[in-house]
Amino acid sequence: MTNAPSRNSHHRVFLDVVGGRSKPLFRLALAAMVLGAIVAGNGDTGSWFFTTPAHGFIWPAAGGQNGSMRAAPDTWTTCTSGPIAPGDGTQDLAVIGPCTVSGGIYQYKDVNIYKDVAKGGDPNGGSLTFMDDTGIIDFWATGILVENHGAIVAGAPTNPFKSKLTIHLYGVEQANKYDGKGIACRSPVNADFPHCGIPEAIWNSNPDPNPDSCTKASETKVKTLPGGVDDCFY
Repeated sequence: MTNAPSRNSHHRVFLDVVGGRSKPLFRLALAAMVLGAIVAGNGDTGSWFFTTPAHGFIWPAAGGQNGSMRAAPDTWTTCTSGPIAPGDGTQDLAVIGPCTVSGGIYQYKDVNIYKDVAKGGDPNGGSLTFMDDTGIIDFWATGILVENHGAIVAGAPTNPFKSKLTIHLYGVEQANKYDGKGIACRSPVNADFPHCGIPEAIWNSNPDPNPDSCTKASETKVKTLPGGVDDCFY
């Protein structure tokens, strides 16, 4: 790939979605989720919908018109709706509404998908939808974090994704391999949601993880995880 955002990136992970090769993308993408959702389309076998009770940590990852996007403080660009800009590899991307990606090359650093109504986001949260039949899509990011009320979508159960989509996770190896710094959460913090958009009751439901005696969401005041899932959060 010649259009990488950084020529000195030591680690790159190439994740393809095309025909029967979509499963590796979504297995790896689960590591980047905090109570978010991924909808995956597969041209051969249908679609998958994932929610995951990951605790707040995420490991660091080794064109068209702009939609409703505006510059945020520091290096952040925020999308509240519509097509995202291609980017040039120097900015982070905050997705807080229904945003889309069509054919082309997209280059960003950290990408967070979450809910933030106070910043002009959608009340239903942010979503990044990869549009099918618009050409080959190459999406570069140093890290992708799908937070609570966030989603990455490629295809649908009744309309599987057929085009080629490659998500490139890239980055320079950190000096401390055992205590590295991962992508940070951006969900607004308050008393009821103190950690990455996750309700406090869910966050504290299993301080000592044990699958044989865990506390499920239905046993807390929250009742369910995203998508109506009743499971244990660790």
